[in-house]
Amino acid sequence: MQIGDINVAVPHADHIYVKESEIILCTLENPVEFQRMDNPEKEVKVSIIILMAINNPDTHIEVLQKNI
Repeated sequence: MQIGDINVAVPHADHIYVKESEIILCTLENPVEFQRMDNPEKEVKVSIIILMAINNPDTHIEVLQKNI
């Protein structure tokens, strides 16, 4: 996802591997490359990573509402 000049990645874990739901925000001093979701053949340098680890796939919205 691109926000202005900053690229943001939002990877997420498969719920079967998550013990407790968490949202983690990472800001990187040195960007890393991620594949674009809309075109996996292209890579973008990402400076911000928002990791979503949700243990119940039916509660994504609820977890986001509690943490934002």
